[in-house]
Amino acid sequence: MKNSLSSDEKARAAFRKAAKLWRDDTCIDIDEYDPTKTGTCANNKPACQNDGFAHPRDCSKCICPSGYGGPLCNKKPSSCGAEVEASSDWQSFENTLAAGDAGEERDEYKRCTYWIKVPDNVSNAKIEVTIVELPDKFFKDGCIYAGVEIKAHPDKRRTGYRFCSQKDVGTVLSSNSSLVPVITYSASRTDAFSTKLEYRYTLEEN
Repeated sequence: MKNSLSSDEKARAAFRKAAKLWRDDTCIDIDEYDPTKTGTCANNKPACQNDGFAHPRDCSKCICPSGYGGPLCNKKPSSCGAEVEASSDWQSFENTLAAGDAGEERDEYKRCTYWIKVPDNVSNAKIEVTIVELPDKFFKDGCIYAGVEIKAHPDKRRTGYRFCSQKDVGTVLSSNSSLVPVITYSASRTDAFSTKLEYRYTLEEN
């Protein structure tokens, strides 16, 4: 079975798609390993950032944790969203992901990725994010249908903290870095998913 799977690109593509859906639904990351590629990039590894790692089939680029993109994982993913700069005062943003069209076949999530950043001229600061508004109709353990994911953990490889209930309103998260990716996502074909957050930076005590 292993030999047929590795030689059948269609089967491998199907497995990769299933692994991606599994990660999205369970917060468990699955990395592909090909023993024939071991050491391929040993002397030519890309300078991956944000806990990315060298692509096993293309040494010119990296495989990035969710919320990061670009060849070296130092760019915001090209999906919708924006880079926003925090200030010492609370600011807010809202995002709405529209429902799918009637009859639309959707087996993946709509996503928007925001980068909340500390200004370049501010040092020793961290980001705080507060959940202000969330709909309640999407609540499900694990937030598997829709939600907002806030990546405030120091290990960027981990799935972020996910929220999808009005009970989460008022939650405040503090980052360990000057950049926090915020990912809104939805697989709903019938209802739009909207969220509102507030954010700011605070100076760390010496």
